[in-house]
Amino acid sequence: MRKGGLFKRNGLDVDLVYIQGSPILTAAMVSGQVPLSFIGGGAIVASAVGGADTVYLACAINTLYWRMFSTPDVKTVADLKGKKIGLTTMGSQEDAVTRYLLKEHGLVPDRDVAIVAVGSAPNRLAALSKGVINASTFIPPQDIAAEKLGLYNPGSCFASTKTYVKNHRDTVMRVMKTFVECLRYYKENREFVLKVTADFAQNRDPEVLRPTYEVVTYLGSMTRVIILSQARS
Repeated sequence: MRKGGLFKRNGLDVDLVYIQGSPILTAAMVSGQVPLSFIGGGAIVASAVGGADTVYLACAINTLYWRMFSTPDVKTVADLKGKKIGLTTMGSQEDAVTRYLLKEHGLVPDRDVAIVAVGSAPNRLAALSKGVINASTFIPPQDIAAEKLGLYNPGSCFASTKTYVKNHRDTVMRVMKTFVECLRYYKENREFVLKVTADFAQNRDPEVLRPTYEVVTYLGSMTRVIILSQARS
C-alpha cells in the first residue's frame, strides 16, 4: 500500500515496522506502541478472550492457506510422531494451525510431537532443508520455495484496539479505505506487485513469485472485506 502510494493518496503518513510473530505484535498493540497492525487471527482472538482491548477491523482473506512441508522421510502427519515441528514463535497463528492439524490426526502436541520456535520463514526453510526440524508450515511465497527444494507437502487481517479506534476514528477509516483500494490495486498491477513481493521475500525466482501472486489473488477474490461493528464501540 505504501509503495503504491495508496496511503499518501488518502492523507496518511505511515511508518511500516516489521515485528516478527503475532504474540509480540499483539503485545505491542495492546501497550499502545503500535496503533494498527496486520496480523493473524489466533493471537487477536486469544487476547480479546483474555480481556484485552483488541478488535479486528477488516480481512482480505478469510481462510487458512498454510501448507505443511516436511523432510522426505515424513510421508504422512502420523509420521511426525517423535519428531520436531518448527514455528516462528509460540502462540502465533501458525502455532494454532499446527496444533489443530496434529489433533485432527490423533497426535498430541508437545507429547507426541515437539513444537519449537525457530524464527522467520527463511530460518525455518533452512532448518527444514538441513533436517534440523522435520516439518514446518509456510504461506506464499515461502511455500513455493519449499516445494522447489523438494520438501514434502502432505490467512491475515487488520486489527487495533477499541480505544484507538474510538479516539482516532478518522485515521482508522482512512486506513480501511486504503486497504480496500489496495485489494483492487493488487489485482490490477501484477508486475508492480511481483516486484514488491520479490523485494520483501528477497526471492526473484519467477517460479516462486508467479504462484504466490495467483494464490493470494484467488483467495482474495473469494472474500468480502467487512468492517466489524465492534470497531464502532
